[in-house]
Amino acid sequence: MDSEHTSALSSESSFEEKERRGPSRADCEKAIRRILMTETLENGRNLHFKSSSDFMSYFESLYPASPGLRKQIQRAIHEMDMAKDADGFYIVGKTKGDARDENELSSLMKASGAVISDSGANAALETVFIELEREERYKIPYIAERLSRLESLSGKYLALIPCTNGIMFLTRQKEVLKLRLSALL
Repeated sequence: MDSEHTSALSSESSFEEKERRGPSRADCEKAIRRILMTETLENGRNLHFKSSSDFMSYFESLYPASPGLRKQIQRAIHEMDMAKDADGFYIVGKTKGDARDENELSSLMKASGAVISDSGANAALETVFIELEREERYKIPYIAERLSRLESLSGKYLALIPCTNGIMFLTRQKEVLKLRLSALL
């Protein structure tokens, strides 16, 4: 009975010790993600959290306040590498690298004069597909690139898409495109 009592006491003290130590960095990351997701769902975007100190009140309601707790939250935020919006608030689910990539892509698209176009309800797109034999599929990128340069196909399709087993075209001129392609086969 004595050893059972001692073992129960030691497991209780290790539980209390763990509670005193505070959350792990991984636990902090999960909680921070959950907080930011809730904030985003409630307000449409994060309107409260700009730095690690903004999360302290939440964590202090669960764990005793300590310099170690503050450090752990700072480590978690640093490890999460979260991007911030124009107002300095954290963006949930987006790293600084993602934000950098999006900014670069945005600049490229703006400089290229890119616009989003709708195919229109009256002008339905049709597909034309060129399928290659399995052992010849390694040639798909090369064939697609050469087809995209062909003057006789210019203006006959809206998109040329290399696929796993061939090349797909989106067109409004299906019969004309098929005729031009069959001349190549």
